[in-house]
Amino acid sequence: IAERYGLSKREEEILVLLLQGRSNRQIEEDLFISLRTVEGHVYKIYRKMGVKNRLQLIHLLHDQGRTILL
Repeated sequence: IAERYGLSKREEEILVLLLQGRSNRQIEEDLFISLRTVEGHVYKIYRKMGVKNRLQLIHLLHDQGRTILL
């Protein structure tokens, strides 16, 4: 998925956490990065994948028939 959408390694890490239902604050704590940095990465993920929120992200991956092991 990361390769298909041109996600960086960090964006891929954050994508996995998003799909696990982690909030931006939880991701901040998990990865020891600032909330602003998390928000920036999430924005880039959404932009690259053509979605506007977590729900659309999940639907996109589901609609593509992807099985996501968390």
